[in-house]
Amino acid sequence: MLAADTRRRAELLGRLHRASYEWRWPTVRTAHAMTLTGHPCARSASSQGFALTGRKISVWDAPSAHYLIVSAAVDGGQSLSLFLVARDAPGLTRHDYRLIDGTQCADIDMQSVAATLLLSGRQAAERLDEAADRLALVRVAEALGIMEQVLDLTADYLRNRSQFGQPLARFQALQHRLAEMFVEVQEVRSVLYRGLAYIEAPAPTRQAAVSAAKVVANSASRLWAH
Repeated sequence: MLAADTRRRAELLGRLHRASYEWRWPTVRTAHAMTLTGHPCARSASSQGFALTGRKISVWDAPSAHYLIVSAAVDGGQSLSLFLVARDAPGLTRHDYRLIDGTQCADIDMQSVAATLLLSGRQAAERLDEAADRLALVRVAEALGIMEQVLDLTADYLRNRSQFGQPLARFQALQHRLAEMFVEVQEVRSVLYRGLAYIEAPAPTRQAAVSAAKVVANSASRLWAH
């Protein structure tokens, strides 16, 4: 296992605890790197750290982050390590853009960018998987909030809009659709709570709970889309 810079890691974790910085994981959308060209390659530049070369794409909220935590393979190896990279590090180029929902995003190009090793080997893989699961639950919670808002707006519209001399809420077909939306909201909320309850559990249990939350939220979202 590679030796991490423990002093540097402790310093930055302390700042994170004090909410002094914003952090982003370039790879947390899945358990694998979101890249076009594979994982960046990390080479030992000196006793002071590593140099990263490669690309990460679709890094959510990267424009507002002070630091990026980047997964990379060391000298072309198979296992991944996690490195800390400053957003203004020499050799790092950020291409900012917004997603269709307005979320800030960026593609990150790195050419011999100085990086601090945080974790390597099995520890790095486990932490990366855990971060992906936590982010998945964040997105499920976001989807739940959107569903609740849409449900409230729809109910209010049906109560106040009239057709054929009576409120739309009196039409049975629309009542059934609204009831179906209500049930879906409760199901998503329940499975989200279950995922949160198991987020500190062993990896297999946690991953099963998170996967269930993703499936239920995705299914419910299709109802809202139609």
